[in-house]
Amino acid sequence: MMLKHFFYILFIYFLCPIALSQDTLFSTLYFHVDKYSVSSSEQQKLDELLTKTSVLQEIYLTGHTDSDGSNEYNKALSQRRVEMVNEYFSGKVNVPIHKDYYGEEKPVSANTTDEGKKTNRRVEVALIYTKSLRGKHLTLQDVYDELAVSTQRFRIPTKRDTILVLQKGTVIAIKANTFHTPTNYAYVEFKEAYTYAEMIGERLSTTSNGRLLETGGMVKLNYQNEEGEDIQPQQNVNVFMPATELKEDMELFFGERDPHDLLNWQLNDGSTGGRGAVYFPSSLINSGDFNSGEFNGRLSDENCKFFFCKIRRGFRKVGGVFFKGLREKEKETFDGAFNDSIQNLMDSLGVNNYYELQKVLRDQKVERGEGTAADVGYYGFSTAYVGWINCDRFRNFNPLIVMNTPLKVNEERFMTLVFKDDKSLFPAGRVGTKYAFLRVPEGIPVYYVVIETKKDKVLLSIVNTKISANAPEVEFEEIELSSLKGRLLKLK
Repeated sequence: MMLKHFFYILFIYFLCPIALSQDTLFSTLYFHVDKYSVSSSEQQKLDELLTKTSVLQEIYLTGHTDSDGSNEYNKALSQRRVEMVNEYFSGKVNVPIHKDYYGEEKPVSANTTDEGKKTNRRVEVALIYTKSLRGKHLTLQDVYDELAVSTQRFRIPTKRDTILVLQKGTVIAIKANTFHTPTNYAYVEFKEAYTYAEMIGERLSTTSNGRLLETGGMVKLNYQNEEGEDIQPQQNVNVFMPATELKEDMELFFGERDPHDLLNWQLNDGSTGGRGAVYFPSSLINSGDFNSGEFNGRLSDENCKFFFCKIRRGFRKVGGVFFKGLREKEKETFDGAFNDSIQNLMDSLGVNNYYELQKVLRDQKVERGEGTAADVGYYGFSTAYVGWINCDRFRNFNPLIVMNTPLKVNEERFMTLVFKDDKSLFPAGRVGTKYAFLRVPEGIPVYYVVIETKKDKVLLSIVNTKISANAPEVEFEEIELSSLKGRLLKLK
């Protein structure tokens, strides 16, 4: 009899595709004085929390206040805060939500300072969920999520000039009164995509209506007021993308999703008011010779020797020039456009345009062993566009051919060509029931990349080849999802 029960249990064990374990995620939301609405920044916390759960089981909400006001009033205020968070979750999930509210009874900090009161105005959130221990079936969406770019979010004053340096070196220069909001504050959000892994995670490519592009970087722009509503800039925002190598003919492109959810890039035609590209050598940014002055009315640049002060000072100067659209397409001469000290430096080095100036300065640094990618310079753009923008140039090759593959169209399969000599990512198209690469340059060296999933593993094939009429055979290997980004980052 015991043996019979043993085989029955064994049968149930293998019959169940997923074994589950319970886990908990915690977060704390903070509120303004005497307010119970959930700000857009705190809503983002909740959105990110939900993406981290596998199968949500239940939610616990606990509301609190600072000690200002009567105990009865604070109890009611903490309840309203809980109800607002409950309303948010009720529109997104269908699980039991448990609610408690304590007013000022359970502070986490002393209510004797503004900072202490701020930490007490809160709703504590606990998400109970189940996670898979075995048998999890990955999807291509899991792959995209693993590679996706994190959003960088900033709260800025709308009445002052603001310069932001993003994680990968992109610099965003926003002039005062670019946004009109009732509170005189706005939230600005950005994503940066400079690597192939990031581009794949965001479903990006380097094509414009089927034509091959070479990218210098991609940035997504989005703006909101403090109520979480999308807003439009009232004037252009300046974007400076770090350039590790100067390429001629770079232009500004705007991203639009195609029917297959890949981003198709449209060349800026001026209809959106965008301008670009202008190349700014880092010598203009890092030079200590710009006129000193107040930044945002708070900090004197002449007394600040740190890199960030230099970059603020530099981008204020080049940004002012950029607003005027000063660039000679044909002649690329300096013509004193920036300042006398840079012109004197050019004269002393015997160069007559800032491209040559940057090359000489970079070569000198390399000779001294001081050169880095950050020393090279920036491509600058001016645009009011909301969404993905791209620093690109067209790549004109001949002849162009169709590179056929034997692989059938499958929604759970990703396929692309990664160009070895250009920063280009060319997605596969569809010819009948199979994938193919349409209008690609014959004989160009590429990595032929295919990604699929198999149960809890990723199938990755990277074949070093040249573009020809027929794609080579795939060479899949099973890897962990957590290893995928590292493998793709090796594709330079």
